[in-house]
Amino acid sequence: MAFTLNKINSVVVACIIAATAVGAAPQTTTPPPTMSCTTIASGLLSGTNGETVGWLFDGLDNLIYDTRTTGTLSVEFQACTPNPGGFANTAGGQISGHLFVPSFNQCLGVPDEVFLEIGKVDCSDVNDDNQWIQAWVFNNGQITWSGHTTADGSVIEGGDCGTDGIGQYGYEAVKKPLGEPNMGSQEVKCISSKTAARSFPFKLA
Repeated sequence: MAFTLNKINSVVVACIIAATAVGAAPQTTTPPPTMSCTTIASGLLSGTNGETVGWLFDGLDNLIYDTRTTGTLSVEFQACTPNPGGFANTAGGQISGHLFVPSFNQCLGVPDEVFLEIGKVDCSDVNDDNQWIQAWVFNNGQITWSGHTTADGSVIEGGDCGTDGIGQYGYEAVKKPLGEPNMGSQEVKCISSKTAARSFPFKLA
């Protein structure tokens, strides 16, 4: 009799454990939302003075400007909504999105916040913490890299790149002729009251 009761008790305990295991559903995390990106402008990548010839990528996927070459780079600006910077993307204002390179099926980005070199990166439509790498702003034909900068100015890429409330980055130019991109690999530089004379937005031609 004792053996039977012990056996019954064991079965009951086993059933309770099994029921508990079934009832405890695994915790799941909500994936970040995806962005919807639409091309709003396209053309040849250009410096502020119309420098469309001399663009290429090196073996490390870095963007190069070299006037000894005849390379051009066709790009598309894609407006993306939602976006991590909280830009409303209204016509005539700041529009956040990607600078897409159709010939490589990749985007222009700045994957390293220390060296700030522009290069090819895989495009991503996931609105997560990695989106800053390929976050650009289109503003009345001018294109700048915004990184972590938000539309309301609560976050400024680089911390001190906001002396005029801009928080946007352009390419670094030579002194003469002013506005022509530096030869070699391209690095973004803060556009502010201190650096604006040597930093310019990209354009499309």
